[in-house]
Amino acid sequence: MADYDKPYVHGSCTYGFVCCAILDSGCENEPANFTSLSGRFADQVWFGDTIITNIRKTEPSEAIVQAETQSGSVMISQRHAAFAH
Repeated sequence: MADYDKPYVHGSCTYGFVCCAILDSGCENEPANFTSLSGRFADQVWFGDTIITNIRKTEPSEAIVQAETQSGSVMISQRHAAFAH
């Protein structure tokens, strides 16, 4: 397990959870309205963690997104989401 005591959640899975939150809050659950997401992975997510996604709209079709765990560890930072208005 590459020097880790236990397995962690793959970044693609974490990314998927964040995308679902954006679809729900900014895109009216319509995938065609979701145009882009950029940012960086900042920390690991472990099985059993709760993913909290904070979405702050900056424009009618843009938002700044940050995801963290229940302990406050930021796992996805510097995210920018765009969606059809």
